[in-house]
Amino acid sequence: MAVRSAIIASAFGDVIIFSPGLFHLGEIALKSGVTFQGENAILSATSSSPIFTADPNDSHDIRIDSFCFLGNGANPMRGVIRLFGNASPDSVSNIEISNSTFRHNGLTFNFLKRARISGNRFEDVAAGGSGVYGYNLDNSSIDHNVFKNVYQGMSIVLGDVENQGRNIIVSDNVGLGISRMGIEIQGKAPPRPGESRNLLVQGNRFSTWNNPAADTIGYSIVTDGGVGTKVIGNYVQTTLRTGIGIEISGESAIAERNYVDGFEVGITAYSAGDVITGNTIINSAHRSASTFGRSDVTVSNNNTVKVENQAPFEPDDPGDRRCIIQPSEHH
Repeated sequence: MAVRSAIIASAFGDVIIFSPGLFHLGEIALKSGVTFQGENAILSATSSSPIFTADPNDSHDIRIDSFCFLGNGANPMRGVIRLFGNASPDSVSNIEISNSTFRHNGLTFNFLKRARISGNRFEDVAAGGSGVYGYNLDNSSIDHNVFKNVYQGMSIVLGDVENQGRNIIVSDNVGLGISRMGIEIQGKAPPRPGESRNLLVQGNRFSTWNNPAADTIGYSIVTDGGVGTKVIGNYVQTTLRTGIGIEISGESAIAERNYVDGFEVGITAYSAGDVITGNTIINSAHRSASTFGRSDVTVSNNNTVKVENQAPFEPDDPGDRRCIIQPSEHH
């Protein structure tokens, strides 16, 4: 296959350009130091296996930009890009995935380090699947992505081993038509001390839930062993009057200046020293803030005024043209 041959022949610093067209691809291993650049290229999975995979011992300094990835959707929990490494500091590291569309299957990872997932679009991922799903993320950012008509936007689990879960930023993402959770970042049970450090969830905008699950939550940021967790300036809105807008836990975790509208419970906190302050929490069916029975959580200066008949906020959706197949463009 021409694509596989080009990757094998490439050297560190090379750019492999995919010309416009439709490529039917099986499982292909990425190569370190190589940029994969799409020019209106559509990569379609030939099975439920990923299109791109990582070698846990040699996958670093890789850039993937401007593709349309079409998964077959048979297993929505399996990513069309699968980045599985190990606890070694350089295993699957310095990866950038940007300006691409993922349809029917998202991105999955384990032990992903120093990565940026930015400017992508994840859509039409069926029940059980997430746009971004993985374990053991470290020193990475997930920002400016769109999640539309997906069961769950993100699902990330931290705390398997030490020296993971540090300095993670999840910011400025948009979600429309979610079924379960918009952004879920969980620790392990029992919690590992320091399972996350300096986790920041900021400026995200999620609205409108489709076919909601029983445990619908806007932002579930619950790393019980985490330190320095901040959930700041996010927006989440629904008309469900069920579920939770934001939940936090961790050592002195903070939920501040968020806007939460239309859930059963607005914001809840589970750990000693947590802080819920300066938020706007409106139209809650049960209560605006919950401390889960704790007396050592600070709840202060929140605006909880009811706003009747408020029109739902629709986050900007830039739309997508990356997955349009031209009749003459087939490979």
